[in-house]
Amino acid sequence: MYDDVPQRYRDPLRRYHELIEYREHFCYTVTTPLTLNEAVRRIGMREADLVPAPERETLAEEGCLLIGQVGPAVVTFDEVGVGRFMRNAHALGNGCDYGIAQWDYYNRAFAYIRRDGSGGSWDEERRDTEESSEELIAGWQEGALAEYAVLFQRYLQEDEADGEGGDPVYLEAVMLTILELETGVRLDDELIDSLPYALHLPSTLS
Repeated sequence: MYDDVPQRYRDPLRRYHELIEYREHFCYTVTTPLTLNEAVRRIGMREADLVPAPERETLAEEGCLLIGQVGPAVVTFDEVGVGRFMRNAHALGNGCDYGIAQWDYYNRAFAYIRRDGSGGSWDEERRDTEESSEELIAGWQEGALAEYAVLFQRYLQEDEADGEGGDPVYLEAVMLTILELETGVRLDDELIDSLPYALHLPSTLS
């Protein structure tokens, strides 16, 4: 799969790169094993707060967090960043495997933390201001997700070799590839369009 990472996610990522032009954020999480009702409780809301989501575009524009059960996993998704700043986001991963991919105009960030506390993360802002590329790669090579370090190495090689930053969707594709390989959940238009519920998060949770 590693050889076709860019192609595997190119179509859905092109869609969301276009959306970024007028919606500031992209935030996608996968938590497993977890039930929908338990996820809602961990977020700080109640099962009664779930609303059907037949009009995904409208709900996304209203700033809702889309949510659904996919096998043993709970998936959340939003296009305006309400999930990004949710105070209790990491509570979803308590005792579970938890992954998050997010980006906006200014930064691209990723984390996958297994229930035993091991895992890895990538933050472009840290790369620019706090840590060198070599330090970020070393963190992956020495951690529980060392097999994926080569994907980030390829990204850095392309980014440094191309004055325009290389393939514009490659890093996001790496994030989604790792989540798919670790959780068995593949992000595509069909998955997002079929998420059955939404949560109107109060300001105290965002």
